[in-house]
Amino acid sequence: RRHHISFASLKLLVFLLLIVTSRAYTLQELVSTDSTPSSNNCSTTDSFLILRCPNEARESEMDTMAADVLVNSTKNNSNVSHPRTLTLPKDWDEKPRLKFPKFTTEERYKMMSLHLDKGWFAFDFLRGFLFFVQPYDIPTDLLVDAVENRISTSKLISESMHVEAAFLVLVGMCCVLACIIPGMELWFACRPIREDYKPSQHPSVLAFLLTILVFILGSCMVTMIICNEVVAVGIEKLPMTVETALQDLKDYHADTTSQLRKCLTRSLDVASEAILADLDNVEELLGKPVQAELSTETGLDVALDALVDLGNATQELSAKTESLLREGERAHELGLELSRETNKIRRDLEGAVKACSGPDRSLCAVIDSSGIRLDLRIERLLRDDRLLRLRSISRENLTEAGHQARGEYLHVPHHIARTTLDARNQIRREINAARARIVDHTRTVENSFELSKQLIDSVKNITDYVVPHVIVFEHIRWIIGTVFIIALGIASHTEMLLCRPLYDPNYHTMEVVLETRMFLGRRLAFPLKDLFEKCRNNEAAYPALGLENAMKLEYLTAHWAWPGLSRAISNVKVDLKGLQILTPNLRQCLQDLLYACGLNLTAHRIMIQGPILSKDISTLSDQLDNVSRQLQDRSIARELQSIGITMRDLTLRQVKPLMKLQDDLVYRLAVLELQVQPLWRQVNQSISHLRTIQYYIDHQGEKIAQLKTKSYVDRLSNYLDQWRTHVFSEMDTEISKCRPLWNILEGLRHLLCAHVLNPLDGFWFATLIGAIIMIISTPIAHILSLVYKKSSSFVEDTTLLSTRAGSLNTDDDRTWQMPE
Repeated sequence: RRHHISFASLKLLVFLLLIVTSRAYTLQELVSTDSTPSSNNCSTTDSFLILRCPNEARESEMDTMAADVLVNSTKNNSNVSHPRTLTLPKDWDEKPRLKFPKFTTEERYKMMSLHLDKGWFAFDFLRGFLFFVQPYDIPTDLLVDAVENRISTSKLISESMHVEAAFLVLVGMCCVLACIIPGMELWFACRPIREDYKPSQHPSVLAFLLTILVFILGSCMVTMIICNEVVAVGIEKLPMTVETALQDLKDYHADTTSQLRKCLTRSLDVASEAILADLDNVEELLGKPVQAELSTETGLDVALDALVDLGNATQELSAKTESLLREGERAHELGLELSRETNKIRRDLEGAVKACSGPDRSLCAVIDSSGIRLDLRIERLLRDDRLLRLRSISRENLTEAGHQARGEYLHVPHHIARTTLDARNQIRREINAARARIVDHTRTVENSFELSKQLIDSVKNITDYVVPHVIVFEHIRWIIGTVFIIALGIASHTEMLLCRPLYDPNYHTMEVVLETRMFLGRRLAFPLKDLFEKCRNNEAAYPALGLENAMKLEYLTAHWAWPGLSRAISNVKVDLKGLQILTPNLRQCLQDLLYACGLNLTAHRIMIQGPILSKDISTLSDQLDNVSRQLQDRSIARELQSIGITMRDLTLRQVKPLMKLQDDLVYRLAVLELQVQPLWRQVNQSISHLRTIQYYIDHQGEKIAQLKTKSYVDRLSNYLDQWRTHVFSEMDTEISKCRPLWNILEGLRHLLCAHVLNPLDGFWFATLIGAIIMIISTPIAHILSLVYKKSSSFVEDTTLLSTRAGSLNTDDDRTWQMPE
């Protein structure tokens, strides 16, 4: 059984190769759908492209559910709970590096497992001869017309004549060569043998030469059998190779769409989750940095801590003032009682002195009762407005005002979170809407992928229909025409139509066919030479297939050009105009405290330090005792003695305790004075510091808020920048490397040009050598036949003459007698 590929099979394989190459452009056609930004530049997220293969239905459902949840989760304008990011102070200004998922695909391509590059290819040198048989490439215009059925068969044949001229000349030479042996046989059979013909004198040499030629002829026959079987094996591999190529194309297309989709969606999920987490964590990432910057620039925390110390000092001072005034009230009460006693003593003494008569009048005149009066003036101290206000300033008032100011400071993060809630929710909605649009694009591309799958299935159906007819034709082709001419014609046309375009470094013919309406119907975006060179180097599909012109990643990932997101981010503003650290209540408390601390305790101390009574009643009592002893009127003397005793008792009972209380008040005033002056300075400093802080907040707080807001927004944008960089990096180097396409091309090259064309070249070459050997061996065989014919005729003639001579002598002796 001999098998050779037919011209119909060549057309099938050409069609298959063009389908293989066009699959690389199918991706470009698919991704170009809805990938151009809209004219109004509404949002480049509308052009996000997500590719998805059908076997990822579960992932698609999960992505759809996630998109729905994310979109619905922000409709109530509330914060969405997400994982928190790092919030240490050192992390505020840092831009975290995201860890995007890496995508690996299962190596399920089978073309390399066929090992089509291995085999016995001994007749590659004959392809150079076929170049002379078919020196011209097929005209591209003629090829396009033939593929698109725009030319009739008769015109196609007439237009192809100049391309087939060398082949037709060779066919004519082969026909002439095929007539040589029959002509020689007729000539040898019909020509008369001359009488003077002398056979060769060296028949052994001719026999040896004929033996060699017969051996060579037998080798050619063996070579033809082997080549025929190799061609048969190659043709048997055709269905499996075609099926493997189509399956690898399906797998490559599925892997490419899946990886492109995952690269865009899942990496965007990572970036969007980081953004959503930071949006929820705005108090830590925006509020506290603003708070810390205010503290750094103004010393606000120090001022607030000083208020706490001021409150504690005020409480202590208020307590001492309260104690001082309480002791002063006690001293005042004792003084009033003492004043009443001294007034009574003075009246009694004045009555006794007036009662003196006669000689005692001069002695009584010595007694001066008018100087007995209370000189302790404590009423001014007790009525001092500053001192009374200092007593009334309690810790609760100042502490409450301080707590209110500290609350305003500590409330800054929550205030920022509350005022930016609408803007942050808008950012959430824009991010979630972008992801939802990506899911929609994924569904659109999936539908396009289904159309591509149907195209591949239709090609497989055509292949399943044509290949059996090719194999049947191989069984009956021996009865169709001359073996040599058919083999040479198939080999030369295979070289011209398939192998030469396949091995053309520029792939010009394949480009022309791909641009016909039967395949792409448009100009290629880039030459096939670049495509296959990049696939040979195992580059990623995005740069190799020219998808940058179709997917428009530059526009898709330009997040700063998304109007919705840009507007939402621009609405993130921090307003510190309402921040009141120096509140009216705190201002009033500090002003009251400053006024209270401005009292003059030195004057009070000097006033209190004087004598309690205008006269020393102890000395006066002694004087009364001396005068009473000298008086003649004993009743007056006893009365004076009684007054002296009362004075001494009053000194022990009231004057000395009051003197002791006076000393205590003086001490308390001194201590209070030592504390009031530092407190006054501290209050004055606090008021000045808080006024400066409030002025800074009112006039410079907006700049601080803008700087920290910019840092926060840059942090959010940095996530999208990382996503953009990751997408470009993965698309350019990692996603769906196109080496499988090169392997498919190489496999079909080896199948057609090595496993089929190479042994077919060997077949017609062996046939040609056999024909030449038969042409050479025919005259040699005829010469040897004449040599052996002459030798056989000479032996027969000699034997016949000898037999005839013996018979003649015997008859003469028996029958003939000589006459006497």
